[in-house]
Amino acid sequence: MRGFRATGRMIVPDAVWHRARLVFHGFRLDDPGTTAEIRRLHEACGYLADPHSAIGIAAARATRPANGVQTVAMATAHPAKFPDAIEQAVGFRPELPPSTGGFDGEAGTFCRAAERSGRGGGERSRAGGAEYQVCLGPGIVKSRNVSGGHGRP
Repeated sequence: MRGFRATGRMIVPDAVWHRARLVFHGFRLDDPGTTAEIRRLHEACGYLADPHSAIGIAAARATRPANGVQTVAMATAHPAKFPDAIEQAVGFRPELPPSTGGFDGEAGTFCRAAERSGRGGGERSRAGGAEYQVCLGPGIVKSRNVSGGHGRP
């Protein structure tokens, strides 16, 4: 690791490289390919994939194991996080999920209210939920209580 830290390079012996290639496969899509995959998925089965998930699904289709092993592709984000890319692919902007609690898609930063108030992160309200705030700009904050208190809404 010292050599890697110093040079940014790592020498991998051929035998190790060949063993890794038996398990790992690379795949990529450019922007037009990603747009086409989002459109293909939507037209084929009505599924609206975010760009990252669309690339993963395309990779799974392109690198199917020959032995009949099933592949599961897990979505990585909600399509509403990428409204411009989705609109370019399918002609409409995706609706925000209900879990956003009426934040209306405004750009902002999520933070736990407890962190902002100086009480520290990870606290739960008495009702078992966690309060979140979306900071939309100077003096513009919207709050929401999320039951369970884990993760972001």
